[in-house]
Order: sequence, then structure tokens, then C-alpha cells
Amino acid sequence: MPPPYDWEAVRETLSELYLLKGLPLKQVMDIMQERYEFTPSLRGYRDRFAQ
Repeated sequence: MPPPYDWEAVRETLSELYLLKGLPLKQVMDIMQERYEFTPSLRGYRDRFAQ
């Protein structure tokens, strides 16, 4: 089972990068990994954004 991620802690950053700036998801994932060591899978991101 993958580790739990604190999505609420990075919610504003994700919204800014993905929704406001319109960056591609892969680029958002790279930024989140480099800056915050936030490493969910692509499926994890897609599932979360679908909610």
C-alpha cells in the first residue's frame, strides 16, 4: 500500500500550478517532487483531481 499523502497541505500549490498557471500534470509532478518531496503516482494525482 502506498504511503498516505497530505493533499491538503499542498492544495494551494497544486491549484496554482495546475489550474491557474495551466502547467501540464507531468511538470506539476516534477515541481512537487523537487520542492516538496511530494511523490504520489500519476494515478494518485488523477484520482485526486477527479474528486
